[in-house]
Amino acid sequence: MAMSISGPWAVGGNFNIVLSTVERQSNRNQDLGSYTEFTDVMESAGLMDAGFSGNRFTCSNNQACNSRVWARLDRVLCNGTWINVFPHFQVKHLPRVNFNHYPLLFLFPPAMPSFPKPFRFQRMWTLHQEYPTVILQAWREDLSYQPLINLMLKLRKVRNHL
Repeated sequence: MAMSISGPWAVGGNFNIVLSTVERQSNRNQDLGSYTEFTDVMESAGLMDAGFSGNRFTCSNNQACNSRVWARLDRVLCNGTWINVFPHFQVKHLPRVNFNHYPLLFLFPPAMPSFPKPFRFQRMWTLHQEYPTVILQAWREDLSYQPLINLMLKLRKVRNHL
């Protein structure tokens, strides 16, 4: 299914498995073969862990003392296109209340606004042999009936050509 999706995609929830031994804290051992099976599936689907902030564990079995198990079973996996489209995407582990799993919060913070760089005229352009032609072509044509818009469009045309 992963290969049939060309756009950004993510899947999240309780996968009921950890990716490494550091994602589990208990007195019991777990079969290491299941770690590699899950990472193989992720790799074949082109998915990666989206990371998180908050408590490193997302689940507890609520047992007492030596029987207690803490694990990171809940996660968000996404493809590379997702990371490119949502570079500021975050997953936050919220505090658990009356449940054995921590809720996951998906955050899509707005990107820092990028302002266009101001146009800076470079004197070296005047030395290029096609400089007069670029200026003349931009200034000959009226692109709007409104003088200020016409000026703006002509300057933009010159800037793009330069």
